[in-house]
Amino acid sequence: MTFKRKFLLMPILMTLALLTLAVISWNHQRHKIELFDHIEKVYTNSVNWVWALEKQAEQINQTLHNAITMRDSTFFFIADSLREAFISTITKRATSQNEKKAISSIRDLFESYFQISEDAARSIIENGEQVSSRCSIKKMNLLYADLKNQLGHFVNEKDRELQNLFGTMRTDSNIFIKRVFISILLFFLILAALTLAPYKTVLQPLNMIINVTKSLSKGNLDLELNYKANDEMGQLADAYRYMLKIQKEKVRAAQQIAAGILHINIPVDSDDDLLGQSLSIMVKKLENDIQEKKRTALELLEAKEKAEAATQAKSEFLANMSHEIRTPMNGVLGMTGILLETELKPEQRSYAETIKNSADSLLVVINDILDFSKIENGHLNLEILEFDLQTIVEDIIDILAVRSNMKNVELTYIIDPDVPRQIMGDSGRLKQVLTNIIGNGIKFTDRGEVSLHISVAHTETNDCSLHFSVKDTGIGIEGKKLDSLFKPFTQADGSITRKYGGTGLGLTISTKLVELMNGHMGVESEHGIGSTFWFVLPFAIVPVPKNVPVRTELKDKKILVVDPNETSLKILNYMLESWGCKCSTVSNERDVLQLLVNHAETSSPFKIAIINEQLFEISCEELARSIKCNHQINETELILMTGNWQNKDQTYLDFCNFCALLRKPVKTATLLNALHVALGVKHAEAAIEKDISDPVVPEFTKSLKRILLVEDNFINQKVGLKLLENIGYQADIAGNGLEALKALENFPHDLVLMDVNMPEMDGLEATHKIRSSRSSKINPHIPIIAMTALALKGDREKCLDAGMDDYISKPINPEELEEKVNRWILISTGN
Repeated sequence: MTFKRKFLLMPILMTLALLTLAVISWNHQRHKIELFDHIEKVYTNSVNWVWALEKQAEQINQTLHNAITMRDSTFFFIADSLREAFISTITKRATSQNEKKAISSIRDLFESYFQISEDAARSIIENGEQVSSRCSIKKMNLLYADLKNQLGHFVNEKDRELQNLFGTMRTDSNIFIKRVFISILLFFLILAALTLAPYKTVLQPLNMIINVTKSLSKGNLDLELNYKANDEMGQLADAYRYMLKIQKEKVRAAQQIAAGILHINIPVDSDDDLLGQSLSIMVKKLENDIQEKKRTALELLEAKEKAEAATQAKSEFLANMSHEIRTPMNGVLGMTGILLETELKPEQRSYAETIKNSADSLLVVINDILDFSKIENGHLNLEILEFDLQTIVEDIIDILAVRSNMKNVELTYIIDPDVPRQIMGDSGRLKQVLTNIIGNGIKFTDRGEVSLHISVAHTETNDCSLHFSVKDTGIGIEGKKLDSLFKPFTQADGSITRKYGGTGLGLTISTKLVELMNGHMGVESEHGIGSTFWFVLPFAIVPVPKNVPVRTELKDKKILVVDPNETSLKILNYMLESWGCKCSTVSNERDVLQLLVNHAETSSPFKIAIINEQLFEISCEELARSIKCNHQINETELILMTGNWQNKDQTYLDFCNFCALLRKPVKTATLLNALHVALGVKHAEAAIEKDISDPVVPEFTKSLKRILLVEDNFINQKVGLKLLENIGYQADIAGNGLEALKALENFPHDLVLMDVNMPEMDGLEATHKIRSSRSSKINPHIPIIAMTALALKGDREKCLDAGMDDYISKPINPEELEEKVNRWILISTGN
């Protein structure tokens, strides 16, 4: 028998089995319906018949009792009619043989009950209530109860018949279930026989085909399908063997393609062999793609080499341009500075100052372009060191205070109490960003104030994020122009460049630096109102010692601050209260005298009054004079707070009744120093602030020291000699590295200022020979400071790696030159 006949027989058997089950189920359902109809007919009629008899018997009983109770014989007529109805109901019952006896018993009992009840009722009506009549009534009630019991017994008999019927139904259902179970079992036995029969002829060859297919998918082409038969599976095996042969050829071809062998012949069996055709097309396309990729790779290699050459050329060009620009700039700035130190006519001094300001502006542009180029090329690295945040901020405020005072713009700062002072980060880049943003605020603000606020944005155990915001009352920025604000060479308004100057790189560089330090920057502004630039930076917190000295000398000291600027009042109040002072602030100078007098009258006078120089209605000198002329308050010490301190010496302070000078923007150190002077604290510093952090070399020591200036540019030689002369040193000149080596051999020197790019022998090679010199006439440990126009990334490191001790970039800052020369002179002398 073929698979076709076997599989056609299975649905026929399944259909016959289902028809058999359907016939059995229909017969069972029909029988059950007939049985239920019989139950309903028998039981319902019987119950209704008994209910009617009970109702009629109850009416008869009630009528006879009414006749006895009311002594009325007319009720007997009603009772007779009810009796006839009762007898009629019993007679109409079409009883079976089993019911005749029960119905006859009920009728006889009813006749007895009715007769006795009627006689008892007539006796009571006619003769009155006697003993015999009461016995008759009692017997009447007993008979009535028996009648009802008989009726109930009849119903119970019907219930038993119903139970018997239900038993018959259960028996029929069990028989039906057994028949169904036997039919299903026979069906499954037949189905199993039909299913298991083709196992050998179906499943075995299928398993063989599956195993061969798996081996083929894994690349094993050596297996064969050894199955032969005359049925459908035999035909399938023959077809599969043919397909296997073709697939082996295709797999071998694919393996050769994967190995890179493209010059092969792909067998195509027929026009319907899509796989062979696809492989042939793929081989041709791969050959074309490989040739194309080879050409592309060569082009990319050439483009990469050109890009690297362009980048190298750009770096070399930038380095050369930086050197070539800074070298003459050093001459321009140096000679201009020297010129300004000579006696000049007012007109000549104005011209010289204009030259210096223009050169300074040009140097700012050069530095911006160099910084931008470093950032764009990824050549800018961070230097993570521990630093004091407040010191950095105060240094920035000191630098920018001159510009703000020239514009009469109030410059203030406040650091929240919870901001850690000692942190880890790149203080130089933070200083650059803050200087840029605060400088922009001052540049674009003609009146009002520029304020820096530092707060904690987020803090953890050893890390924190600080929020820096710089708010100004300047020209502001329109909302639609905020998006382009941080783009390079862009300003909010093109006319701003003409009015205020600048490259438009400052904010771009600041943004890039903030992002490089893992922070982010933003701006909020309103045109004509002002702007707030802010940025958030993460820092590591450096633990500080807990035994910080407490300022007990200032505790509970009453201090009055007079300043029309509310921000300045807030900052001074915070500083003073942090030291335990009792601070009061006044923005209107008219209230000062009355406030001082009121406190003096309550025996709590102010110990110190800090008065801003710029008052609205009266001068600070007049206010100080009024305080000192009042005997109630003349013991209050007065401190003058001013942004213009250049012409205010001790004589001026004494004349105006001030004991100390406090320069704005106010720093904690200067404020503390001024308070100490006012309180007469022992060892107080001078009233005028002096910077004593720089190293100081005595003049007689300077005269004994000899410096070698190695510089090939004639103008820069003159500038260097004059700058050294101004700070008290004598110097010799060497035009290149060879001349420097000869000069060091002929005469001992104490320090070398070494240029880098020089003819014949550059500064790096000369330094290397000095450090490794075998000549007994050259001190290999002599301090060498690089003084060069090379200011790109890595230039400082190259100088230090060559053996130099320090680095100064051109144009030379006279203060930086003095500080570094003094430091290394002291180091060389063991101090």
